[in-house]
Amino acid sequence: MDFINWIFFDTIFGIATIVMATYGIVRLLFKDKENKTPEIIAGVAFFTALLTIPSIPRYQFENEIREKINQSPWMRVVNETKWGDLTEILTLFVTPVGSFTLVMPNEPTIGGFSVITFQYDEDPIESLIEPECSDETYTYSYPHNGKFVYGTEEDGSFDVVKMQGWEHEQFCKSDWSKEKDALGEYRLKQMDNNL
Repeated sequence: MDFINWIFFDTIFGIATIVMATYGIVRLLFKDKENKTPEIIAGVAFFTALLTIPSIPRYQFENEIREKINQSPWMRVVNETKWGDLTEILTLFVTPVGSFTLVMPNEPTIGGFSVITFQYDEDPIESLIEPECSDETYTYSYPHNGKFVYGTEEDGSFDVVKMQGWEHEQFCKSDWSKEKDALGEYRLKQMDNNL
């Protein structure tokens, strides 16, 4: 399936295939060699394909992430950013979401929250957040060589970050009981499946 996606969406071969098929079908319908209709219809098909096919992976990305979110009731979307591209005309009219920031509670033994940012055509960015609501700050850790390490200052102390915008609202004021219950149920199902 990845090969077909690559052929049709990442190369000119997808557009060429659609144009050739359109031309062949229309040529069969209009057997008169003098008739220019097949060329005109093939030209319209070419421009339509050129303006739409390169954008399809962006919309697929948005649909895939939304499907993951719908299947994960322990996650909350805290930020969505729409991304278009000047070379992809379709995205100028119907701009897909190209970046999702999701927050979920960690397991009780870990505490804090996980923040995951999914961006189109990029690897996910994940960090673990330990909020300190009394002074509206948090410390964070991020994956490095297969384990999470704390963000540190040059002197080796933990990097303490002041909460901005949505962070204080989500980490300190929001009720996460529904998401924690859903995560607990999911983990129990995983454990039952492993037995």
